[in-house]
Amino acid sequence: MSTPKTSPNEPPVAPKKPVSEVELLSRAEHPDPFHILGPHLTGEGDAKRLVVRAFLPKASEASVILEGHANPIPAWRISPEGLFEAALPLAPVLPISPSSYRWRVSEAGRVVHEDYDSYAFPALLSDYDLHLMGEGTHYLKYEKMGAHPTTVLGIAGVQFAVWAPNAMRASVVGDFNQWDGRAHPMRNRGPSGVWELFVPELAEGAIYKYEIRPMSADLPILKSDPYGFYSELSAGSRPSIRRRACGFLLSPPACAPGAGARRHAGKLRPRANSNRESRARLPDAEAARRREHGRSKAPARGE
Repeated sequence: MSTPKTSPNEPPVAPKKPVSEVELLSRAEHPDPFHILGPHLTGEGDAKRLVVRAFLPKASEASVILEGHANPIPAWRISPEGLFEAALPLAPVLPISPSSYRWRVSEAGRVVHEDYDSYAFPALLSDYDLHLMGEGTHYLKYEKMGAHPTTVLGIAGVQFAVWAPNAMRASVVGDFNQWDGRAHPMRNRGPSGVWELFVPELAEGAIYKYEIRPMSADLPILKSDPYGFYSELSAGSRPSIRRRACGFLLSPPACAPGAGARRHAGKLRPRANSNRESRARLPDAEAARRREHGRSKAPARGE
């Protein structure tokens, strides 16, 4: 195979240095964060051990609270970008229960907080769900996509799923992670174009968006959830996490018709439950418009 010829005056082109996984995480470009984050086995033979990793770029210190152990297990910063790793004193076997450990994180300007690891949870959408979505015959797709409060392996949280087939990376962002796309990158479900993530202990009513990094662009974009149950009337129309109950997209005990609109008056707008409900609203709006139009055209007294 011939090598490309260069001019004597041209400097030789240095080969591109491969980008490490940690660097991809720090640049929010990693397409598969589960490959490096969460529980993993390292070493071979007698040196095999069970480790957990978390990407915490703003953390000054981190440790792991392990179930059944009195003292926290120190985690070491194994990269300057903020990748932490802790070796667990357990048998080197996967999987492990997501409820068996929590990260304790110290950050400047914040209270020390303890969190379950999103990257210890399994994928939640089944292959059958993805197959039906791919062929366009999943008639309960709204129950799988978007944000849904749920309980996974005994831990309450929110399941997120978004369709972004041309994305290099997709993340969930909100007040709960300071709108940092590096904090909760999602799991890529392959050719389906779906990205998903379970965020444990996230409260209902949290404001969120998806941060999408397209393959064809250098900067990410913020995307509202097309399956969101509620959205703000202003300030960017960010969706709000809500639970579906009592036939309304509300959280119990607000199950009476119109309760959601009263409860969030001036802040959140409830979406229609169905096309039939949307059509039912149109005549009322048209009648109101005609009444207003009639008043503006009515002649003044004495004319």
